[in-house]
Amino acid sequence: MKKLLSLLLALVMVFALAACGKDTPTTQGGEDDPLNRNPGTTQSTPPAGSSSTTGNGNVSFEDIMNGSLPTDIIFGNMDEAAKQQIIADAAREGCTVTFDADGTMTVVSPDGFVTVQHPDGSWTYKDNEGGEGQMGGSWPNNEFTQLVPKPDMDIQYAGEDEGEFVVTFAGATLVQIKAYADKLRSVGFTLNEEVEEQEAMGTAFYSFSACNADGYLVELMYTAEISVLTIGVAEQPEDPGDSDDPDQPSGANFPAIPFEHETVGAMDNYLAFRSYTATVEQVRAFVQTLRDVGYTLNVEEQNQELMGYVIYSFSAYNAGGYMVSVFFNSGSTTISLTYEGAVPEDPTPQWPAGLPVYQGGKGTDPREDSVAIYGTTWDEMLAYIELLKQNGFSFMDFYNSGLTEEQMLSSLQQWCGTNGTIYITVGYGYGDLGLGYGEGGIVTILIYLQKPGTEW
Repeated sequence: MKKLLSLLLALVMVFALAACGKDTPTTQGGEDDPLNRNPGTTQSTPPAGSSSTTGNGNVSFEDIMNGSLPTDIIFGNMDEAAKQQIIADAAREGCTVTFDADGTMTVVSPDGFVTVQHPDGSWTYKDNEGGEGQMGGSWPNNEFTQLVPKPDMDIQYAGEDEGEFVVTFAGATLVQIKAYADKLRSVGFTLNEEVEEQEAMGTAFYSFSACNADGYLVELMYTAEISVLTIGVAEQPEDPGDSDDPDQPSGANFPAIPFEHETVGAMDNYLAFRSYTATVEQVRAFVQTLRDVGYTLNVEEQNQELMGYVIYSFSAYNAGGYMVSVFFNSGSTTISLTYEGAVPEDPTPQWPAGLPVYQGGKGTDPREDSVAIYGTTWDEMLAYIELLKQNGFSFMDFYNSGLTEEQMLSSLQQWCGTNGTIYITVGYGYGDLGLGYGEGGIVTILIYLQKPGTEW
């Protein structure tokens, strides 16, 4: 999914509105940034006594664009002297400002970027390539929004970019987002459905994606009170050939699924199945069958047990360009088969050469210069240190900490060593390299090809 990309795009657009031809705004504004308004509090008429009605001349163009003014100001309602001051300030920045009789203010930058504040306080923009967007305001009407129900949530940002339409909602709750996912289903977004819901460290995460019969894709995300809706066209690689049996597409060499399941997606190049009855043992046995029939290229496999939940995943290609993906999460199994047309270069990091493989833990994340092992124990780490010693490694205090091997283990829960070529540190519970599994039960191995020079 491109949920995260959609979110970042929306945030980028917020700050792009303040650019006005500059590569970088002088400031990014704060809670009162007029380009980051809460539509629920927009006032069409400024309060009595505000600078928008007194026109005292202290409101500059820079104040407007860097977001240092109160959000209830309608600049088009200011007196003529204040407007002329803004126009003059903008001209010195290379921008053109015009005011309409209805209270609209339009700003045009030298590169053709157009920013508009409307009489209701909402903001819209248009770039020189035809891209359009809005901050706040009402639900837009276009070819994308006509595909989905009108949401009962305040709009923070809405705009089109590269064939997708992105909407972020202000102050939406998880209950509202789930209810809107049901509305999307009710209008036909039921194919290739994927739903995730988790809670970690008190933060809820929810995502929904699905296609309709016309090939449009919606993606809905909620996390940390940020909500994003993306509407676009689902990517469809070239059809490799027809098949009468959706469980056995031609050329895929895809084995029959040996447990109860249902087809939840069937497109020209894509099949998806779901089971709520399969056990993790049955899923792993099916994965072995997939290996036996040729799904052995670019293999990615993970076994995890997190907060009492068993999570297992497997993905691989066969030589014909088909990719299979299997995901089990505590009683729910999703299987997908996609025709990619070619086998991509294997990006999967391998266990570092020259190091014995760690024995223990529930999963690993090998990288070029480090390895993280999660779900492991202190005793397993000590056993691995002994395995290192059996493979030519010996303790070396190359950080010059002044600690003996025993002192380093007892006080820092860390061990340093080398075999003369590779220098490594093995540490317990002091970091997870961004895996997000928490610090307990994590062993991290850092690898250096030359002796580190850092002192403690």
